[in-house]
Amino acid sequence: MDEAEPISPDIKIRVKYRRITTLLLVIAILFTAWSITVVISIFTLNKDAHWAYFSPTEWIIINIGLVSLFLLINIILFSRYRTKTGRLQPKAPRTRRLRKKKAEKEPAPEMLSGHEVFTLTLPMGAKGGIFSKTFIPIDDQRVFQLRYQMIPPTLLWPPKE
Repeated sequence: MDEAEPISPDIKIRVKYRRITTLLLVIAILFTAWSITVVISIFTLNKDAHWAYFSPTEWIIINIGLVSLFLLINIILFSRYRTKTGRLQPKAPRTRRLRKKKAEKEPAPEMLSGHEVFTLTLPMGAKGGIFSKTFIPIDDQRVFQLRYQMIPPTLLWPPKE
């Protein structure tokens, strides 16, 4: 016969406080319903103002006080539960995000006819001049662009003397 797993103290406290909180909530709802019944019966059915022993104003004041007391008890139970059990899940460590400057931000991927373009320039880092462009499809969403420098900028624009 398998042994039942022992119930942790955190779960016992949670169940106990949940039962108390539920009982207080049910009492508050019933008392509020009673207060509403008293007020409605006096103003719509024209009953005597003291048929329920207190006047409607007194019932409303008692109801506000009782609900406030129950709310205070719930806050106390919640804070005691937190101090006894701690956090349910460990808190993730805070990391600080560094802001990127405008120049450091990564550019959005280049798009061509709805395809993401990956570019390779030969020779590496070449700027200026005349390039040939060859597009090679990789799949339905991506294209490889091969840029080859055919004429360097020094042949097009001779250096000034």
